[in-house]
Formats: sequence, C-alpha cells, structure tokens
Amino acid sequence: SKHATPLTDGIALAAATALIRHLPAFVASIQDETAAHETAVASTMAGMAFTNAGLGIVHAVAHPLGARTHWPHGLVCGLLLHRALRFNRAHAGRKYQMLSSVAGMDIADFCESLVPRLGIDRRLAEAGVTDGDVPQLVARTMPSGSLACNPRPAVARDVELFIRQACLPATAVDTRGHIPNNQA
Repeated sequence: SKHATPLTDGIALAAATALIRHLPAFVASIQDETAAHETAVASTMAGMAFTNAGLGIVHAVAHPLGARTHWPHGLVCGLLLHRALRFNRAHAGRKYQMLSSVAGMDIADFCESLVPRLGIDRRLAEAGVTDGDVPQLVARTMPSGSLACNPRPAVARDVELFIRQACLPATAVDTRGHIPNNQA
C-alpha cells in the first residue's frame, strides 16, 4: 500500500514470513497444531497491517468479482494475488525483494505455486465471467479505496487487462498481456 508506514511494514513482513513458512504445512495437515497456530496469528497480524495501511488492486478487483461470481472473497483474493504482485513489482522494489528472499524464490512465483497446493487452482471464467462482464467489473473497481492505495497507479485500461488476464480463457489474452482485436 502506498499508505504503509514502518509499523505496518514490520507487521506485514512478520505476517508474510510466518505465512510463507507455515501456510503450506497447515493446508497439508490441518492437524498440525504449530502450523495452525502460526497461520492464525499471521492472519491476524496481516489484518492489523492492512487495516492501518490500506489494501490494493487485489481487494479492489476481488469485491466486484466476488459479487459477480458468488465465490468467497478469500478465494478470489488468492486467485488474484500472484497477478497483483507482478503488476506491482516495479513499484514495490525493496519490499518485493524482501518477500522474495523470505520465500526463497520470486514472491509472485511462490504465491502462484500455492494456488494448486491450496486447492484453488481454477480460473474465474469457470464461474461464468465473460468478456461482456469486464466493463462493469472495471467500472465497479475504479472508485475503490483499495485501488487508491495500490503502490502502482492503475487506470481503467490497467484494471481491464488485469481482470481479463485473471478471468478470461488464456486464448483471449496473449502472452504479452495484449487483448486480440476481436476480444476487446
């Protein structure tokens, strides 16, 4: 968040570190009491950090997508997180590098690798999101206070591409992130 402070950054880093270390173990075995405890504490810490610093494009897009798909907010956020990290990478600098260091790999790649491990490996297109939904989703995302906190400024075209990459079949958006003329 561009409203982060040293205090919220410290809490967020501690939360992310604990989640990187314990969330996969907790998902693999909910009987793992240490992983369960550490995940719960980290989740609470993350909530403390984002309540005070604000959120970003993940939550800004997840609200209208969740309303459209009727999928749980956490699921939609999980499906968007790696994309948002990549979207913000150049504007996150040192923080992105710190998280990557903790994860032992690029943090966006780490989060993307969690999607199948968490059992949430699906595309939002499976929930019936279509090309025709995109303009309304963009319109509902743009006034979001969460989007205003995003480290990288985002105009409607950025949000549109972000949503298309997350929601539409891979053939609708090419590998460079461009939308073919017949899909726009």
